[in-house]
Amino acid sequence: MKTHKWSDIRDAKVGKKRAAQLRSEALAELAEVEASLAQIRKALGITQAQLAERAGLTQGAISKTESGMHASLETLRELIEALGGELDLVARFGETQIKLGA
Repeated sequence: MKTHKWSDIRDAKVGKKRAAQLRSEALAELAEVEASLAQIRKALGITQAQLAERAGLTQGAISKTESGMHASLETLRELIEALGGELDLVARFGETQIKLGA
């Protein structure tokens, strides 16, 4: 029995351009609410194994991070960058926001 990747099936059904548009729309919706790392990864159509390979981590480390285990800021930064984003750390003091440097 031949297996197929979900991303290949999706792209064949809706086309790569539409699939990219759907991922973009999903990310825009996630930006309006607090989103978990797993939600972002899934919206991008990336598996834990693929993210682990991109970030130079194990799939188990991705699973632990997504399930709420404490991760270092460095690990979170690596994961966000592997997903194509940037991690900004902001401290809020009432109305004042201070962006913290890396």
